[in-house]
Amino acid sequence: MHDSLTPSTRLFSVKRAAVLASGYVATSAAALLTALPPAAAEPAAKTDYAIVEEIEVTARRRAESIQTVPVAVAAFSTENLEMRSVANIADLASIAPNLYVSSGPSGGSATASFFIRGIGQTDFIPNTDPGVGVYLDGAYIARQTGNVLGILEPERVEVLRGPQGTLFGRNTIGGAISITSKRPTGDFTGKVEMTAGNYDHYAGKAYVEFPLAEDRLAGSVSVLREIQDGYGKRVVTGEDMGDKDVWSGRAVLNWKAGEDVTVFFTVDGTSRDDHAFPHHPIGISESDPNIAGLLAYDAFVAAPPPPFGFGLPYLITSPTCPGFPGPVTDCTSPYVTAGGYDNQGVGPNVGTLDVWGVSATVDWQIGEVSLRSITAYRDQHDVSGVDYDGGPLPISEQQTDFKSDQFSQELQLFGKLGERIDWLVGAYYSRETSDIIFDANFLQPFVGPSIQLASHLKTNSYALFSSVTVGLTDEFSVTGGIRYSKDKKTFTDRPDFLANPLLGGAPSSMYATPGGVPIPLFLPAGTVISASDSWDNVSPKISAEYQATDNTFFYGAVSWGYKSGSYNGRALVGSAGPTPYEPEKVISYELGAKLDLANKRVRLNMAAFQTDYDNIQTIVLITDGPVVNTPTVNAGEARIRGFEAELTAVPVEGLRIDGSLGYVDAEYQELNPSDTFPNAQIPFTTDEKFAQTPEWTAALGIQYEFSLGDVGSLTLRGDVNHRSKIHPNVPNVEEVADDALTLFNARVTYTSANELWQVAVFGTNLTDEHYKTFGFVGFGIASGYFGPPRMYGATLTRRF
Repeated sequence: MHDSLTPSTRLFSVKRAAVLASGYVATSAAALLTALPPAAAEPAAKTDYAIVEEIEVTARRRAESIQTVPVAVAAFSTENLEMRSVANIADLASIAPNLYVSSGPSGGSATASFFIRGIGQTDFIPNTDPGVGVYLDGAYIARQTGNVLGILEPERVEVLRGPQGTLFGRNTIGGAISITSKRPTGDFTGKVEMTAGNYDHYAGKAYVEFPLAEDRLAGSVSVLREIQDGYGKRVVTGEDMGDKDVWSGRAVLNWKAGEDVTVFFTVDGTSRDDHAFPHHPIGISESDPNIAGLLAYDAFVAAPPPPFGFGLPYLITSPTCPGFPGPVTDCTSPYVTAGGYDNQGVGPNVGTLDVWGVSATVDWQIGEVSLRSITAYRDQHDVSGVDYDGGPLPISEQQTDFKSDQFSQELQLFGKLGERIDWLVGAYYSRETSDIIFDANFLQPFVGPSIQLASHLKTNSYALFSSVTVGLTDEFSVTGGIRYSKDKKTFTDRPDFLANPLLGGAPSSMYATPGGVPIPLFLPAGTVISASDSWDNVSPKISAEYQATDNTFFYGAVSWGYKSGSYNGRALVGSAGPTPYEPEKVISYELGAKLDLANKRVRLNMAAFQTDYDNIQTIVLITDGPVVNTPTVNAGEARIRGFEAELTAVPVEGLRIDGSLGYVDAEYQELNPSDTFPNAQIPFTTDEKFAQTPEWTAALGIQYEFSLGDVGSLTLRGDVNHRSKIHPNVPNVEEVADDALTLFNARVTYTSANELWQVAVFGTNLTDEHYKTFGFVGFGIASGYFGPPRMYGATLTRRF
C-alpha cells in the first residue's frame, strides 16, 4: 500500500476543506453579526451586555482557555448539559459535531460505542480496543462495556476530536471524551432533584458539598437512584426491554496536604439491573448467505408432524422463498414487525452491571516545577444477553459474562523555561485483566451448534511522552510532542462446541441442557489455546499557533495516532493458535480557527481535517471450516476528510443560541484481500460506507430567559439535532441501515427569585421518531436496536 498524495497536496486538501467549512457558516454568522446592537470596539473588563462565557479546558493536560488551545474540542458544564437534557455521555452525540454513539451493541444498556470523525470500534469485547478514549478525572477507562457514565455534577465534559495520543495516551486515534469532577471548595452547598416521567420513570439525585477541615479538607457526595419501565416488551414472556434500575454514586475529597501539595481523591460506583436494549427482527436478509441455514432450519422444525412436539408455525412464510435450494426473494416472517419496540423472543434478556473505581490525583509544586501523579483502579462485572433474532425459536442468541479489573499510574512533570517555553514530560503504565465467557446458540435445538468461548486476556501498557511549546513571538508559537507506547497482550482461550447427551451427543443448546458437554467438532474437546505478543509505536505531533488578536486564534497541526494490535477473542480458531491482528495507525492533518466576535457576544470555532487511516481493524463474516466465523481483521486503508463548525451567540440579554455542523467524507482507498476476503460471507469492497459514521451531523439550540421580576425567571429552550443515514457495520447490509434522522427536544424551566427552587418540564424525541441505534444480521435475520421513543417528564430541584 502507498499514498500517492505528497504532504503538500494533503495540506492543500485540508486548506480547501477549511475554506468550505468557513463558507458554510459565513452567511448565518454574518447575518447574526449585523443583527447585533452596536457596542464599543474595545469592551471594558465589566460590560453592560451579555457575552459568551470563558471556558477552561485541559485538552493539553493543563488548564487553558478553549479559545487558545490548538485542538478541536467542545466543552460543556453541568448546567449546559442539564438544559439540553443530556443524562449521560452517550447523549453527547446530539450536541457535539462528528460524534456518533451506538447504544446497546452488547445487549446491555450500559454499553456504548463512540465514533469521532469516522473512527471507533463496533465490538465490545476486551480483545478489541476502542478508538475513542473515555477518561474520568484524567484516568483512562479501558472498556466500552460499562462506559455509559451518568452526569453526576461534573465540572465539565470535554469532547476532543482527532488523535490525542501524545498526551492522553491509549487508543485515542479518533479522539477522547474527558469528564472532570467538580472540586469541593469548602462551602456547605448542594441540591436535591426529583424527576418523574412517562414509562413510570422516577429518579432521585442529590449532591452535597461540605467542609471537613477549614481551608484544608473538603468533600462532596453525589448519589442517583433511577427506575423506569421498559419501552419495549417481550410479548411471550412479558419481560421489559429498555428499562432502568440504577444505583450510582460518587464521593470526592479535596485535601490541601501542605502549602505546595494537594490531593484530589474520588470513588465512584454504579449498579444496574436492566434488561436488554429494545430490538426486534426487521426483515429476512437475502444478502446474508447464511439464509440457507435459516431456510433448512425452518423446513425442519415446522415439518408436520413436529418430531418433538414443537407445534411451531412456519418461520418463513412466502411463496417466493420456497426453501433451500431455491430462489431467495421476497422472504417474509410472521415475527418481523415494521414498527414498535416489542419482540417475541424467549432467549437471554439481561443487562446487569456492577462497576466501581477509585482515583487519586496528587499535585506537588516543587519550586518552579510541578509534579502530578494520577493513580486509578477500576473493577467491573457485566452480564448481558440478547435474543438476536427476536422470535420464539432459538435461531441466534448469546449471553456474555464479562469481568475485568484495571490499574493505571501516570506521572507528569511540567513547568516553564523563561517566559516563552512550556514543557511537559511524563510516563504511563496500566495493567488490565479480563475474563469473558461468551455463550451462543445458532439454529437450535436440533440443527445448529452451541458455542462457548471462555477466554482470559492480560494487557500491560507502557508509555513515555513529552510536549514542548515555544513562543517564538508574542503572537506565534510552535508545539512539538512525542509519545512512545508499548502494549503486551497475553491471551488464553477455550473454544468449545457443546453437545446434548440426551440427543446422542449432537450439538445442541447449553440453555436448554445445562449438562451439555464439549465435543471435538472443530478442536479436540476442552482444548486450551494461548499466545502472547507485543506492539510498540512512536506517535509525534507538531502544531503551529497564531494569536492574531486577543479574540482571533488560528492553528495547524499534524498528529500521528496508534491503536494496539490484539488477538481475536470471538473467532473459533484452528490448532495453529489464536489469530492476531495488527495495530491501527493514523496521520491527521488539521487547520482550525477560533474567533470571538462582536465584543465576545459571538463565538465561532472551525476546524478542517484529513486523516490517513491504515490497518483498519474490522469485524467480518467468513467461512472457517464447518462454521461461520466473525474475526477482527486488518481490512486496509482509508482517507477521511471533513470539517466542523461550532457557534455560540448571546445577541441580547437572556437569549442564547448554540449550534454545530459536522461533515465527514470517509472512503476506503485500498483493501487487504490476502487477509480475509476470499472466504468472506458478505462481499467487502472499497464502496462500503464507514460503520457508524453519518456524513452530516448538525445541532441547533435556542434558549431564552424571561425575567418575572420578584417572582423569579422562566427559561425556554428548544433543540433540534440531525444526522445523515448510518450503517451499523462493515460490510454494509441495507436491511439494518438507518435513514437520516432529525430529533426535537424542549425544556421549560422556572427558577425562583432566590434561585433555590427550580421546576423544569422537558420532552425528548418530541415527534416520536422510530429509529435504530444499531443493527445485526445473523443466519438470514436482520435485527434492529431502537432508541427511545417520545419521553417527557418534570424535575423539581431544591438548592441549598
